[in-house]
Amino acid sequence: MNYRCSSRTLVAVFLVASAILSLTGSQAWASPIAQPAYKTETWPTARRLVWARPGEGGSFKDARNWREGARAATKGPDRNTDVFLPRAAKRYKVQGAGFDNVRHVTIENNAFLIGNHRREIRVWGNVHVKDGGYIYYVCIRGPKHTFFRMDNGEFPNAKNRTQYRHTTRSRSRLNRTQVSHKFQVCKYGDASVEFIGRFGVSDEIMVQHGRMIVNGEFRWSGVTNKGALEIYDGATLELQSGATVGPLIGANRKRVFNIDVYRNGVIQAGSPERPLTSDAFVMLGFAANDKPGLTGLYAAKGSQVRVYSANPAKARLV
Repeated sequence: MNYRCSSRTLVAVFLVASAILSLTGSQAWASPIAQPAYKTETWPTARRLVWARPGEGGSFKDARNWREGARAATKGPDRNTDVFLPRAAKRYKVQGAGFDNVRHVTIENNAFLIGNHRREIRVWGNVHVKDGGYIYYVCIRGPKHTFFRMDNGEFPNAKNRTQYRHTTRSRSRLNRTQVSHKFQVCKYGDASVEFIGRFGVSDEIMVQHGRMIVNGEFRWSGVTNKGALEIYDGATLELQSGATVGPLIGANRKRVFNIDVYRNGVIQAGSPERPLTSDAFVMLGFAANDKPGLTGLYAAKGSQVRVYSANPAKARLV
């Protein structure tokens, strides 16, 4: 169920959020910093498919478009299949049909893997989008610790806004950092996905279950101005050292909160295994004081903000 807050609850909600932020202190941790969880995973041997014609697009599901070793593939990808999209001289698009599944994904220069709106490609393993590669309309699933890495991503700014803007029309988009319109993370149990690099969506991020770890920067609402980061019951958003989350647009124009922490949801900076060694940042959009209901944070009763710091005087949640 998608819980939405109304402007009438703003005063009570803001008081709860303020109390949580002010009463949750940093804890200092002296133990050695552990390696990321995804580095502790082992994976069984799986099929590995390579796109057969780099530079020419086609259907993700069609086995005729893939090679398995030295031979043509006899079956398309599934959740136990790794795929590789090689570099090419011109951009080519590998198109999903809806609710496709894949395990590990590697995408090189000018290769573009794309699913469908609300019928995203479900990724059950690791994703590495190398410099010049594209991925769009995907979501994250599974019981294992994984990573999602984006090399050399660039957010829209005043100089490149026309070419790099976050848009719902992917065909006109040059911005590699936009990975979906609506983006879902649903890990089983306490499994996690760690985002390494810069990422953005044009509407909302739904952390439905498990841990979403940001080791870089994650933004939302680039074109709709109404997107949100939603942390559900059973879900944790974890910011690692130097990480930032926040809306791409500072003005909150559509009467929605741009961070929603629902009952039993958690915003966490650092972890007992990997405490902060530098500041992590949560940024919010705000409206003018004469427009009630547009404050950027909603925190339900029972939600939490936690900070694990190697040195609370120098490494904080800001």
